[in-house]
Amino acid sequence: MKMKGKILALSIIPILITSFISLLVSQYQFSKGLYQEIEQGLRTVAISASNLYSTQGYGDYALKEDGMLWRGMNFNVSDSFYLLDSLKEKTGIDSIFFYEEIPVVTSLKDENGIRKTNFDSLKPVIDEVYTQEKEKKKKKIEIDKKEYHVYAIPITQPDSEKIIGSLVVIRNTEQLKILKTRTKLTNIMVLLVLLLVFGTIANFLVKSIIRDLTKTRDCLNKLAAGELEQTFMVTKKRNDEIGDLANDTQILQEKLQDIISKIKNGSNMLNLSFADMNGTVKNTFDKQ
Repeated sequence: MKMKGKILALSIIPILITSFISLLVSQYQFSKGLYQEIEQGLRTVAISASNLYSTQGYGDYALKEDGMLWRGMNFNVSDSFYLLDSLKEKTGIDSIFFYEEIPVVTSLKDENGIRKTNFDSLKPVIDEVYTQEKEKKKKKIEIDKKEYHVYAIPITQPDSEKIIGSLVVIRNTEQLKILKTRTKLTNIMVLLVLLLVFGTIANFLVKSIIRDLTKTRDCLNKLAAGELEQTFMVTKKRNDEIGDLANDTQILQEKLQDIISKIKNGSNMLNLSFADMNGTVKNTFDKQ
């Protein structure tokens, strides 16, 4: 590999490695922060839904023989679709009200607008709410071949505080995946632009260094070949080591020329002296 390639590699490779690591770290931090925001949003919606039900009717929850869940005698929980639908319209988040492990009411619908009833994949979350008696969160739970982030809070009887169900809120991960992909592509584009800019600058600087080094080398080659009488302009003024090398080469060239000039002058003087001696000797012989 020539010097230009080596210098470019030394310039670009560290930037490339640093940029790649920065991309990974920023993507991880973005994903982490995004999920924290989603988790907080799900919890807020779950608490809001729970508060909505706590203000409807009075008395304990009870499952009637016809399968309808009532709170006291004046609020039919099984018929409270409007509450969850209104909440979804405002937040974009679906909710499911569970009595024990039975899904009583939900805002989640299929492509045909029919409310879904199969939530078997949520049973582990509901069981943890019952057994641990606290809020639970889960990532990427599949419901009808779609992934959702899930947050569940316990529902208790107003009088006894006994846990009788769960209010589960879910958010589809598809839009979040799209957002993460767009963010990743944006980061990659920014990285490529920065690499292009740094690469262009590095290439310009390397060309300048190689050009001046080449001029200095050519000058030294000509001096080595005996071309001592011509003056070669090595490079323009540079305030760096390359400039110092060029200046030293220029000084070497000037000193060699000065030496050659002195040698020539000395040779000319010797020739003149020799001519004078020849003239004197000839005159002496002529007089004899």
